[in-house]
Amino acid sequence: MTRRWTWMTWWAAEHRDRSDASWEPFSCSERIANLYYLLMHMTDAQRRKVLSGPLGGFVLDSALWIVSRAEYYGPARTNNHILNNGRALVIAGMLTGNRSIAAAGTAIFTHMLPLLISGNGFLRERSSHYQLLVFLWLAEAERAMEMDPSLTSAEDRAFLRLYLERLSAACSYLCTEQGNLKACVGDVSPDAVPEEVCSLLRELRPGWRPGSTRRTTR
Repeated sequence: MTRRWTWMTWWAAEHRDRSDASWEPFSCSERIANLYYLLMHMTDAQRRKVLSGPLGGFVLDSALWIVSRAEYYGPARTNNHILNNGRALVIAGMLTGNRSIAAAGTAIFTHMLPLLISGNGFLRERSSHYQLLVFLWLAEAERAMEMDPSLTSAEDRAFLRLYLERLSAACSYLCTEQGNLKACVGDVSPDAVPEEVCSLLRELRPGWRPGSTRRTTR
C-alpha cells in the first residue's frame, strides 16, 4: 500500500500542466473517485494520515479545478459528465472536510438530476450502460456522505436517496439476475464493463437486486 501512495504522490507532483488531457474535468472526477475506493475501507485515523500530506492538497486542488470547469453546456447539451463532476465534488468534500466543496456537488445533483433522470429513473441519454454508471456514481456519493453527515444537509441526503431509489428500480429492470445488462443500448462506456459496475453496486447497496421487474412511477 505504501508503494501505491508513493506512486500517486509522484504522479500528482509530476502532472501539474493543467492544459494536459489528464486535467479534463471528467478525468479529475475519476481520479478522486478512484482514490476514494482506496480510502473507503481504511479507519478514520489511517485516512486522515494519508490525506494530511500532499495527496490531501491534490484532492482539494482537483476539486477546485472541477468547480471552475464543471461540464455544463446548457439544459439541452449537458450530459452524464456533470453528474460525475457532482459525485467527485461530494467525495472530495468528504475526504477533505470541506463543506463548500461538498455543497457544490450536492448543488449539481439538485439542479441536474431532475433534468437528466426521468421520474421513473431512466437517464435522458438512453444509454443502458451509462444508466448503470450513473447509479454507481450516486451510490458512491451517498456512501461518501456517511463519512461526516454534518457536511451535508438532511434535505440533500434525502434528495439523493430519492433518485437512487428511482435509478435502482430502473437499473434492476435493465439487468438480469446475474448482473448483466439485458442489452447495450446507446453509448457504451470504456470505464467499466456492466458486470463490474453491477458488482460494485451490490457492494455499495447490498439491498439492490438486479433482474427485478419492479418499476417506480414517482
